[in-house]
Amino acid sequence: MGQTPSQRALSKPDPRVVAAIDALSLKDIQLLQNYARSKMRRRPFDWNDLLQEAFKRTLCGDRPWSPDDKDRFDRPISLTGHIIGCMRSIANGWCKKESRYSPLSDDHAAPGNLEAEKIAEMDAQADIERLRQALKDNDDFVALKLLEAIGEDKENSLPDYYWTARKRIQRCAYRLFSSSQDKQR
Repeated sequence: MGQTPSQRALSKPDPRVVAAIDALSLKDIQLLQNYARSKMRRRPFDWNDLLQEAFKRTLCGDRPWSPDDKDRFDRPISLTGHIIGCMRSIANGWCKKESRYSPLSDDHAAPGNLEAEKIAEMDAQADIERLRQALKDNDDFVALKLLEAIGEDKENSLPDYYWTARKRIQRCAYRLFSSSQDKQR
Protein backbone atom coordinates (compact mmCIF):
# COMPACT_ATOMS: atom_id res chain seq x y z
CA MET A 1 0.00 0.00 0.00
CA GLY A 2 1.32 3.47 -0.92
CA GLN A 3 2.05 6.24 1.51
CA THR A 4 0.00 9.40 1.83
CA PRO A 5 1.72 12.72 1.05
CA SER A 6 2.01 13.54 4.76
CA GLN A 7 3.58 10.12 5.46
CA ARG A 8 6.06 10.65 2.61
CA ALA A 9 6.92 14.10 3.99
CA LEU A 10 7.76 12.51 7.35
CA SER A 11 9.79 9.67 5.86
CA LYS A 12 13.52 10.00 5.50
CA PRO A 13 14.54 11.40 2.09
CA ASP A 14 16.94 9.59 -0.20
CA PRO A 15 20.48 10.46 1.02
CA ARG A 16 21.68 10.80 -2.60
CA VAL A 17 19.06 13.51 -3.21
CA VAL A 18 20.04 15.33 -0.01
CA ALA A 19 23.72 15.13 -1.01
CA ALA A 20 22.93 16.47 -4.50
CA ILE A 21 20.97 19.39 -3.00
CA ASP A 22 23.83 20.15 -0.61
CA ALA A 23 26.25 20.06 -3.56
CA LEU A 24 24.34 22.68 -5.58
CA SER A 25 26.62 25.59 -6.41
CA LEU A 26 25.72 29.23 -5.83
CA LYS A 27 25.38 29.57 -9.61
CA ASP A 28 22.84 26.68 -9.69
CA ILE A 29 20.84 28.18 -6.83
CA GLN A 30 20.77 31.58 -8.55
CA LEU A 31 19.65 29.91 -11.76
CA LEU A 32 16.80 28.17 -9.92
CA GLN A 33 15.79 31.41 -8.16
CA ASN A 34 15.80 33.33 -11.44
CA TYR A 35 13.72 30.63 -13.10
CA ALA A 36 11.20 30.69 -10.23
CA ARG A 37 11.00 34.50 -10.45
CA SER A 38 10.39 34.35 -14.19
CA LYS A 39 7.65 31.70 -13.82
CA MET A 40 5.83 33.74 -11.17
CA ARG A 41 6.14 37.13 -12.90
CA ARG A 42 2.69 38.77 -13.19
CA ARG A 43 1.12 35.93 -11.23
CA PRO A 44 -0.41 36.01 -7.76
CA PHE A 45 2.08 33.51 -6.32
CA ASP A 46 5.45 33.98 -4.65
CA TRP A 47 8.50 32.66 -6.48
CA ASN A 48 10.01 31.50 -3.17
CA ASP A 49 6.99 29.27 -2.54
CA LEU A 50 7.42 27.74 -5.99
CA LEU A 51 11.08 26.96 -5.41
CA GLN A 52 10.45 25.52 -1.94
CA GLU A 53 7.55 23.42 -3.22
CA ALA A 54 9.76 21.92 -5.94
CA PHE A 55 12.45 21.00 -3.39
CA LYS A 56 9.86 19.63 -0.97
CA ARG A 57 8.25 17.41 -3.60
CA THR A 58 11.64 16.13 -4.68
CA LEU A 59 12.76 15.39 -1.12
CA CYS A 60 9.57 13.65 -0.03
CA GLY A 61 9.40 11.60 -3.23
CA ASP A 62 6.29 13.10 -4.83
CA ARG A 63 8.58 14.07 -7.74
CA PRO A 64 11.29 11.42 -7.51
CA TRP A 65 14.79 12.11 -8.78
CA SER A 66 17.87 9.95 -8.73
CA PRO A 67 21.40 10.70 -9.95
CA ASP A 68 20.94 7.65 -12.21
CA ASP A 69 17.89 9.09 -14.01
CA LYS A 70 18.20 9.52 -17.77
CA ASP A 71 16.12 11.48 -20.27
CA ARG A 72 14.65 9.97 -23.43
CA PHE A 73 17.99 10.45 -25.22
CA ASP A 74 19.80 8.52 -22.48
CA ARG A 75 21.45 11.65 -21.07
CA PRO A 76 21.69 12.11 -17.29
CA ILE A 77 19.11 14.45 -15.75
CA SER A 78 20.77 16.97 -13.46
CA LEU A 79 19.13 17.96 -10.20
CA THR A 80 18.91 21.53 -11.50
CA GLY A 81 17.07 20.35 -14.63
CA HIS A 82 14.77 18.21 -12.50
CA ILE A 83 13.91 21.12 -10.15
CA ILE A 84 13.24 23.39 -13.15
CA GLY A 85 10.88 20.74 -14.56
CA CYS A 86 9.15 20.49 -11.17
CA MET A 87 8.72 24.26 -10.98
CA ARG A 88 7.32 24.37 -14.51
CA SER A 89 4.79 21.69 -13.66
CA ILE A 90 3.85 23.15 -10.26
CA ALA A 91 3.47 26.69 -11.66
CA ASN A 92 1.31 25.38 -14.47
CA GLY A 93 -0.91 23.54 -11.98
CA TRP A 94 -1.21 26.56 -9.70
CA CYS A 95 -2.10 28.86 -12.58
CA LYS A 96 -4.66 26.44 -13.99
CA LYS A 97 -6.28 26.13 -10.57
CA GLU A 98 -6.22 29.91 -10.08
CA SER A 99 -7.74 30.63 -13.50
CA ARG A 100 -10.38 27.98 -12.90
CA TYR A 101 -11.70 29.91 -9.93
CA SER A 102 -11.01 33.50 -10.98
CA PRO A 103 -14.19 35.50 -11.47
CA LEU A 104 -14.95 37.24 -14.71
CA SER A 105 -14.84 41.02 -14.40
CA ASP A 106 -16.08 44.06 -16.25
CA ASP A 107 -13.07 46.36 -16.11
CA HIS A 108 -14.30 48.98 -18.55
CA ALA A 109 -17.20 50.18 -16.36
CA ALA A 110 -16.19 53.27 -14.40
CA PRO A 111 -17.39 52.92 -10.78
CA GLY A 112 -19.79 55.68 -9.79
CA ASN A 113 -20.60 56.66 -13.38
CA LEU A 114 -24.17 55.38 -13.72
CA GLU A 115 -24.37 56.00 -17.45
CA ALA A 116 -21.14 54.08 -18.10
CA GLU A 117 -22.32 51.26 -15.83
CA LYS A 118 -25.64 51.03 -17.73
CA ILE A 119 -23.86 50.95 -21.07
CA ALA A 120 -21.45 48.31 -19.78
CA GLU A 121 -24.35 46.21 -18.50
CA MET A 122 -26.14 46.47 -21.86
CA ASP A 123 -22.92 45.54 -23.67
CA ALA A 124 -22.43 42.56 -21.36
CA GLN A 125 -26.03 41.39 -21.90
CA ALA A 126 -25.59 41.66 -25.68
CA ASP A 127 -22.30 39.75 -25.49
CA ILE A 128 -23.88 37.05 -23.34
CA GLU A 129 -26.73 36.71 -25.83
CA ARG A 130 -24.24 36.36 -28.71
CA LEU A 131 -22.34 33.77 -26.69
CA ARG A 132 -25.55 31.90 -25.85
CA GLN A 133 -26.48 31.81 -29.56
CA ALA A 134 -23.02 30.56 -30.56
CA LEU A 135 -23.23 27.76 -27.99
CA LYS A 136 -26.72 26.82 -29.27
CA ASP A 137 -25.36 26.76 -32.82
CA ASN A 138 -22.63 24.36 -31.63
CA ASP A 139 -25.23 22.18 -29.81
CA ASP A 140 -23.22 22.56 -26.60
CA PHE A 141 -26.06 22.18 -24.12
CA VAL A 142 -23.77 21.45 -21.17
CA ALA A 143 -22.01 24.77 -21.73
CA LEU A 144 -25.38 26.51 -22.10
CA LYS A 145 -26.53 25.12 -18.76
CA LEU A 146 -23.29 26.28 -17.17
CA LEU A 147 -23.69 29.74 -18.68
CA GLU A 148 -27.12 29.97 -17.06
CA ALA A 149 -25.69 28.83 -13.72
CA ILE A 150 -22.97 31.47 -13.95
CA GLY A 151 -25.65 34.08 -14.61
CA GLU A 152 -27.55 32.95 -11.54
CA ASP A 153 -24.33 32.83 -9.46
CA LYS A 154 -24.78 29.10 -8.76
CA GLU A 155 -21.52 28.18 -10.44
CA ASN A 156 -19.81 26.68 -7.38
CA SER A 157 -22.58 24.12 -6.81
CA LEU A 158 -22.01 22.44 -10.18
CA PRO A 159 -20.18 19.13 -10.67
CA ASP A 160 -16.55 19.14 -11.79
CA TYR A 161 -17.28 18.21 -15.40
CA TYR A 162 -18.90 21.60 -15.84
CA TRP A 163 -15.46 23.19 -15.49
CA THR A 164 -14.49 21.75 -18.85
CA ALA A 165 -17.65 23.31 -20.25
CA ARG A 166 -16.57 26.62 -18.73
CA LYS A 167 -13.31 26.36 -20.64
CA ARG A 168 -15.32 25.76 -23.84
CA ILE A 169 -17.36 28.88 -23.07
CA GLN A 170 -14.15 30.87 -22.62
CA ARG A 171 -12.73 29.57 -25.90
CA CYS A 172 -15.99 30.31 -27.72
CA ALA A 173 -16.14 33.81 -26.25
CA TYR A 174 -12.53 34.42 -27.21
CA ARG A 175 -13.19 33.36 -30.81
CA LEU A 176 -16.37 35.42 -30.97
CA PHE A 177 -15.14 38.61 -29.41
CA SER A 178 -11.54 38.69 -30.56
CA SER A 179 -12.63 38.36 -34.19
CA SER A 180 -15.32 41.05 -33.80
CA GLN A 181 -12.83 43.46 -32.20
CA ASP A 182 -10.39 42.85 -35.05
CA LYS A 183 -13.12 43.84 -37.53
CA GLN A 184 -13.85 47.05 -35.58
CA ARG A 185 -10.21 48.21 -35.82
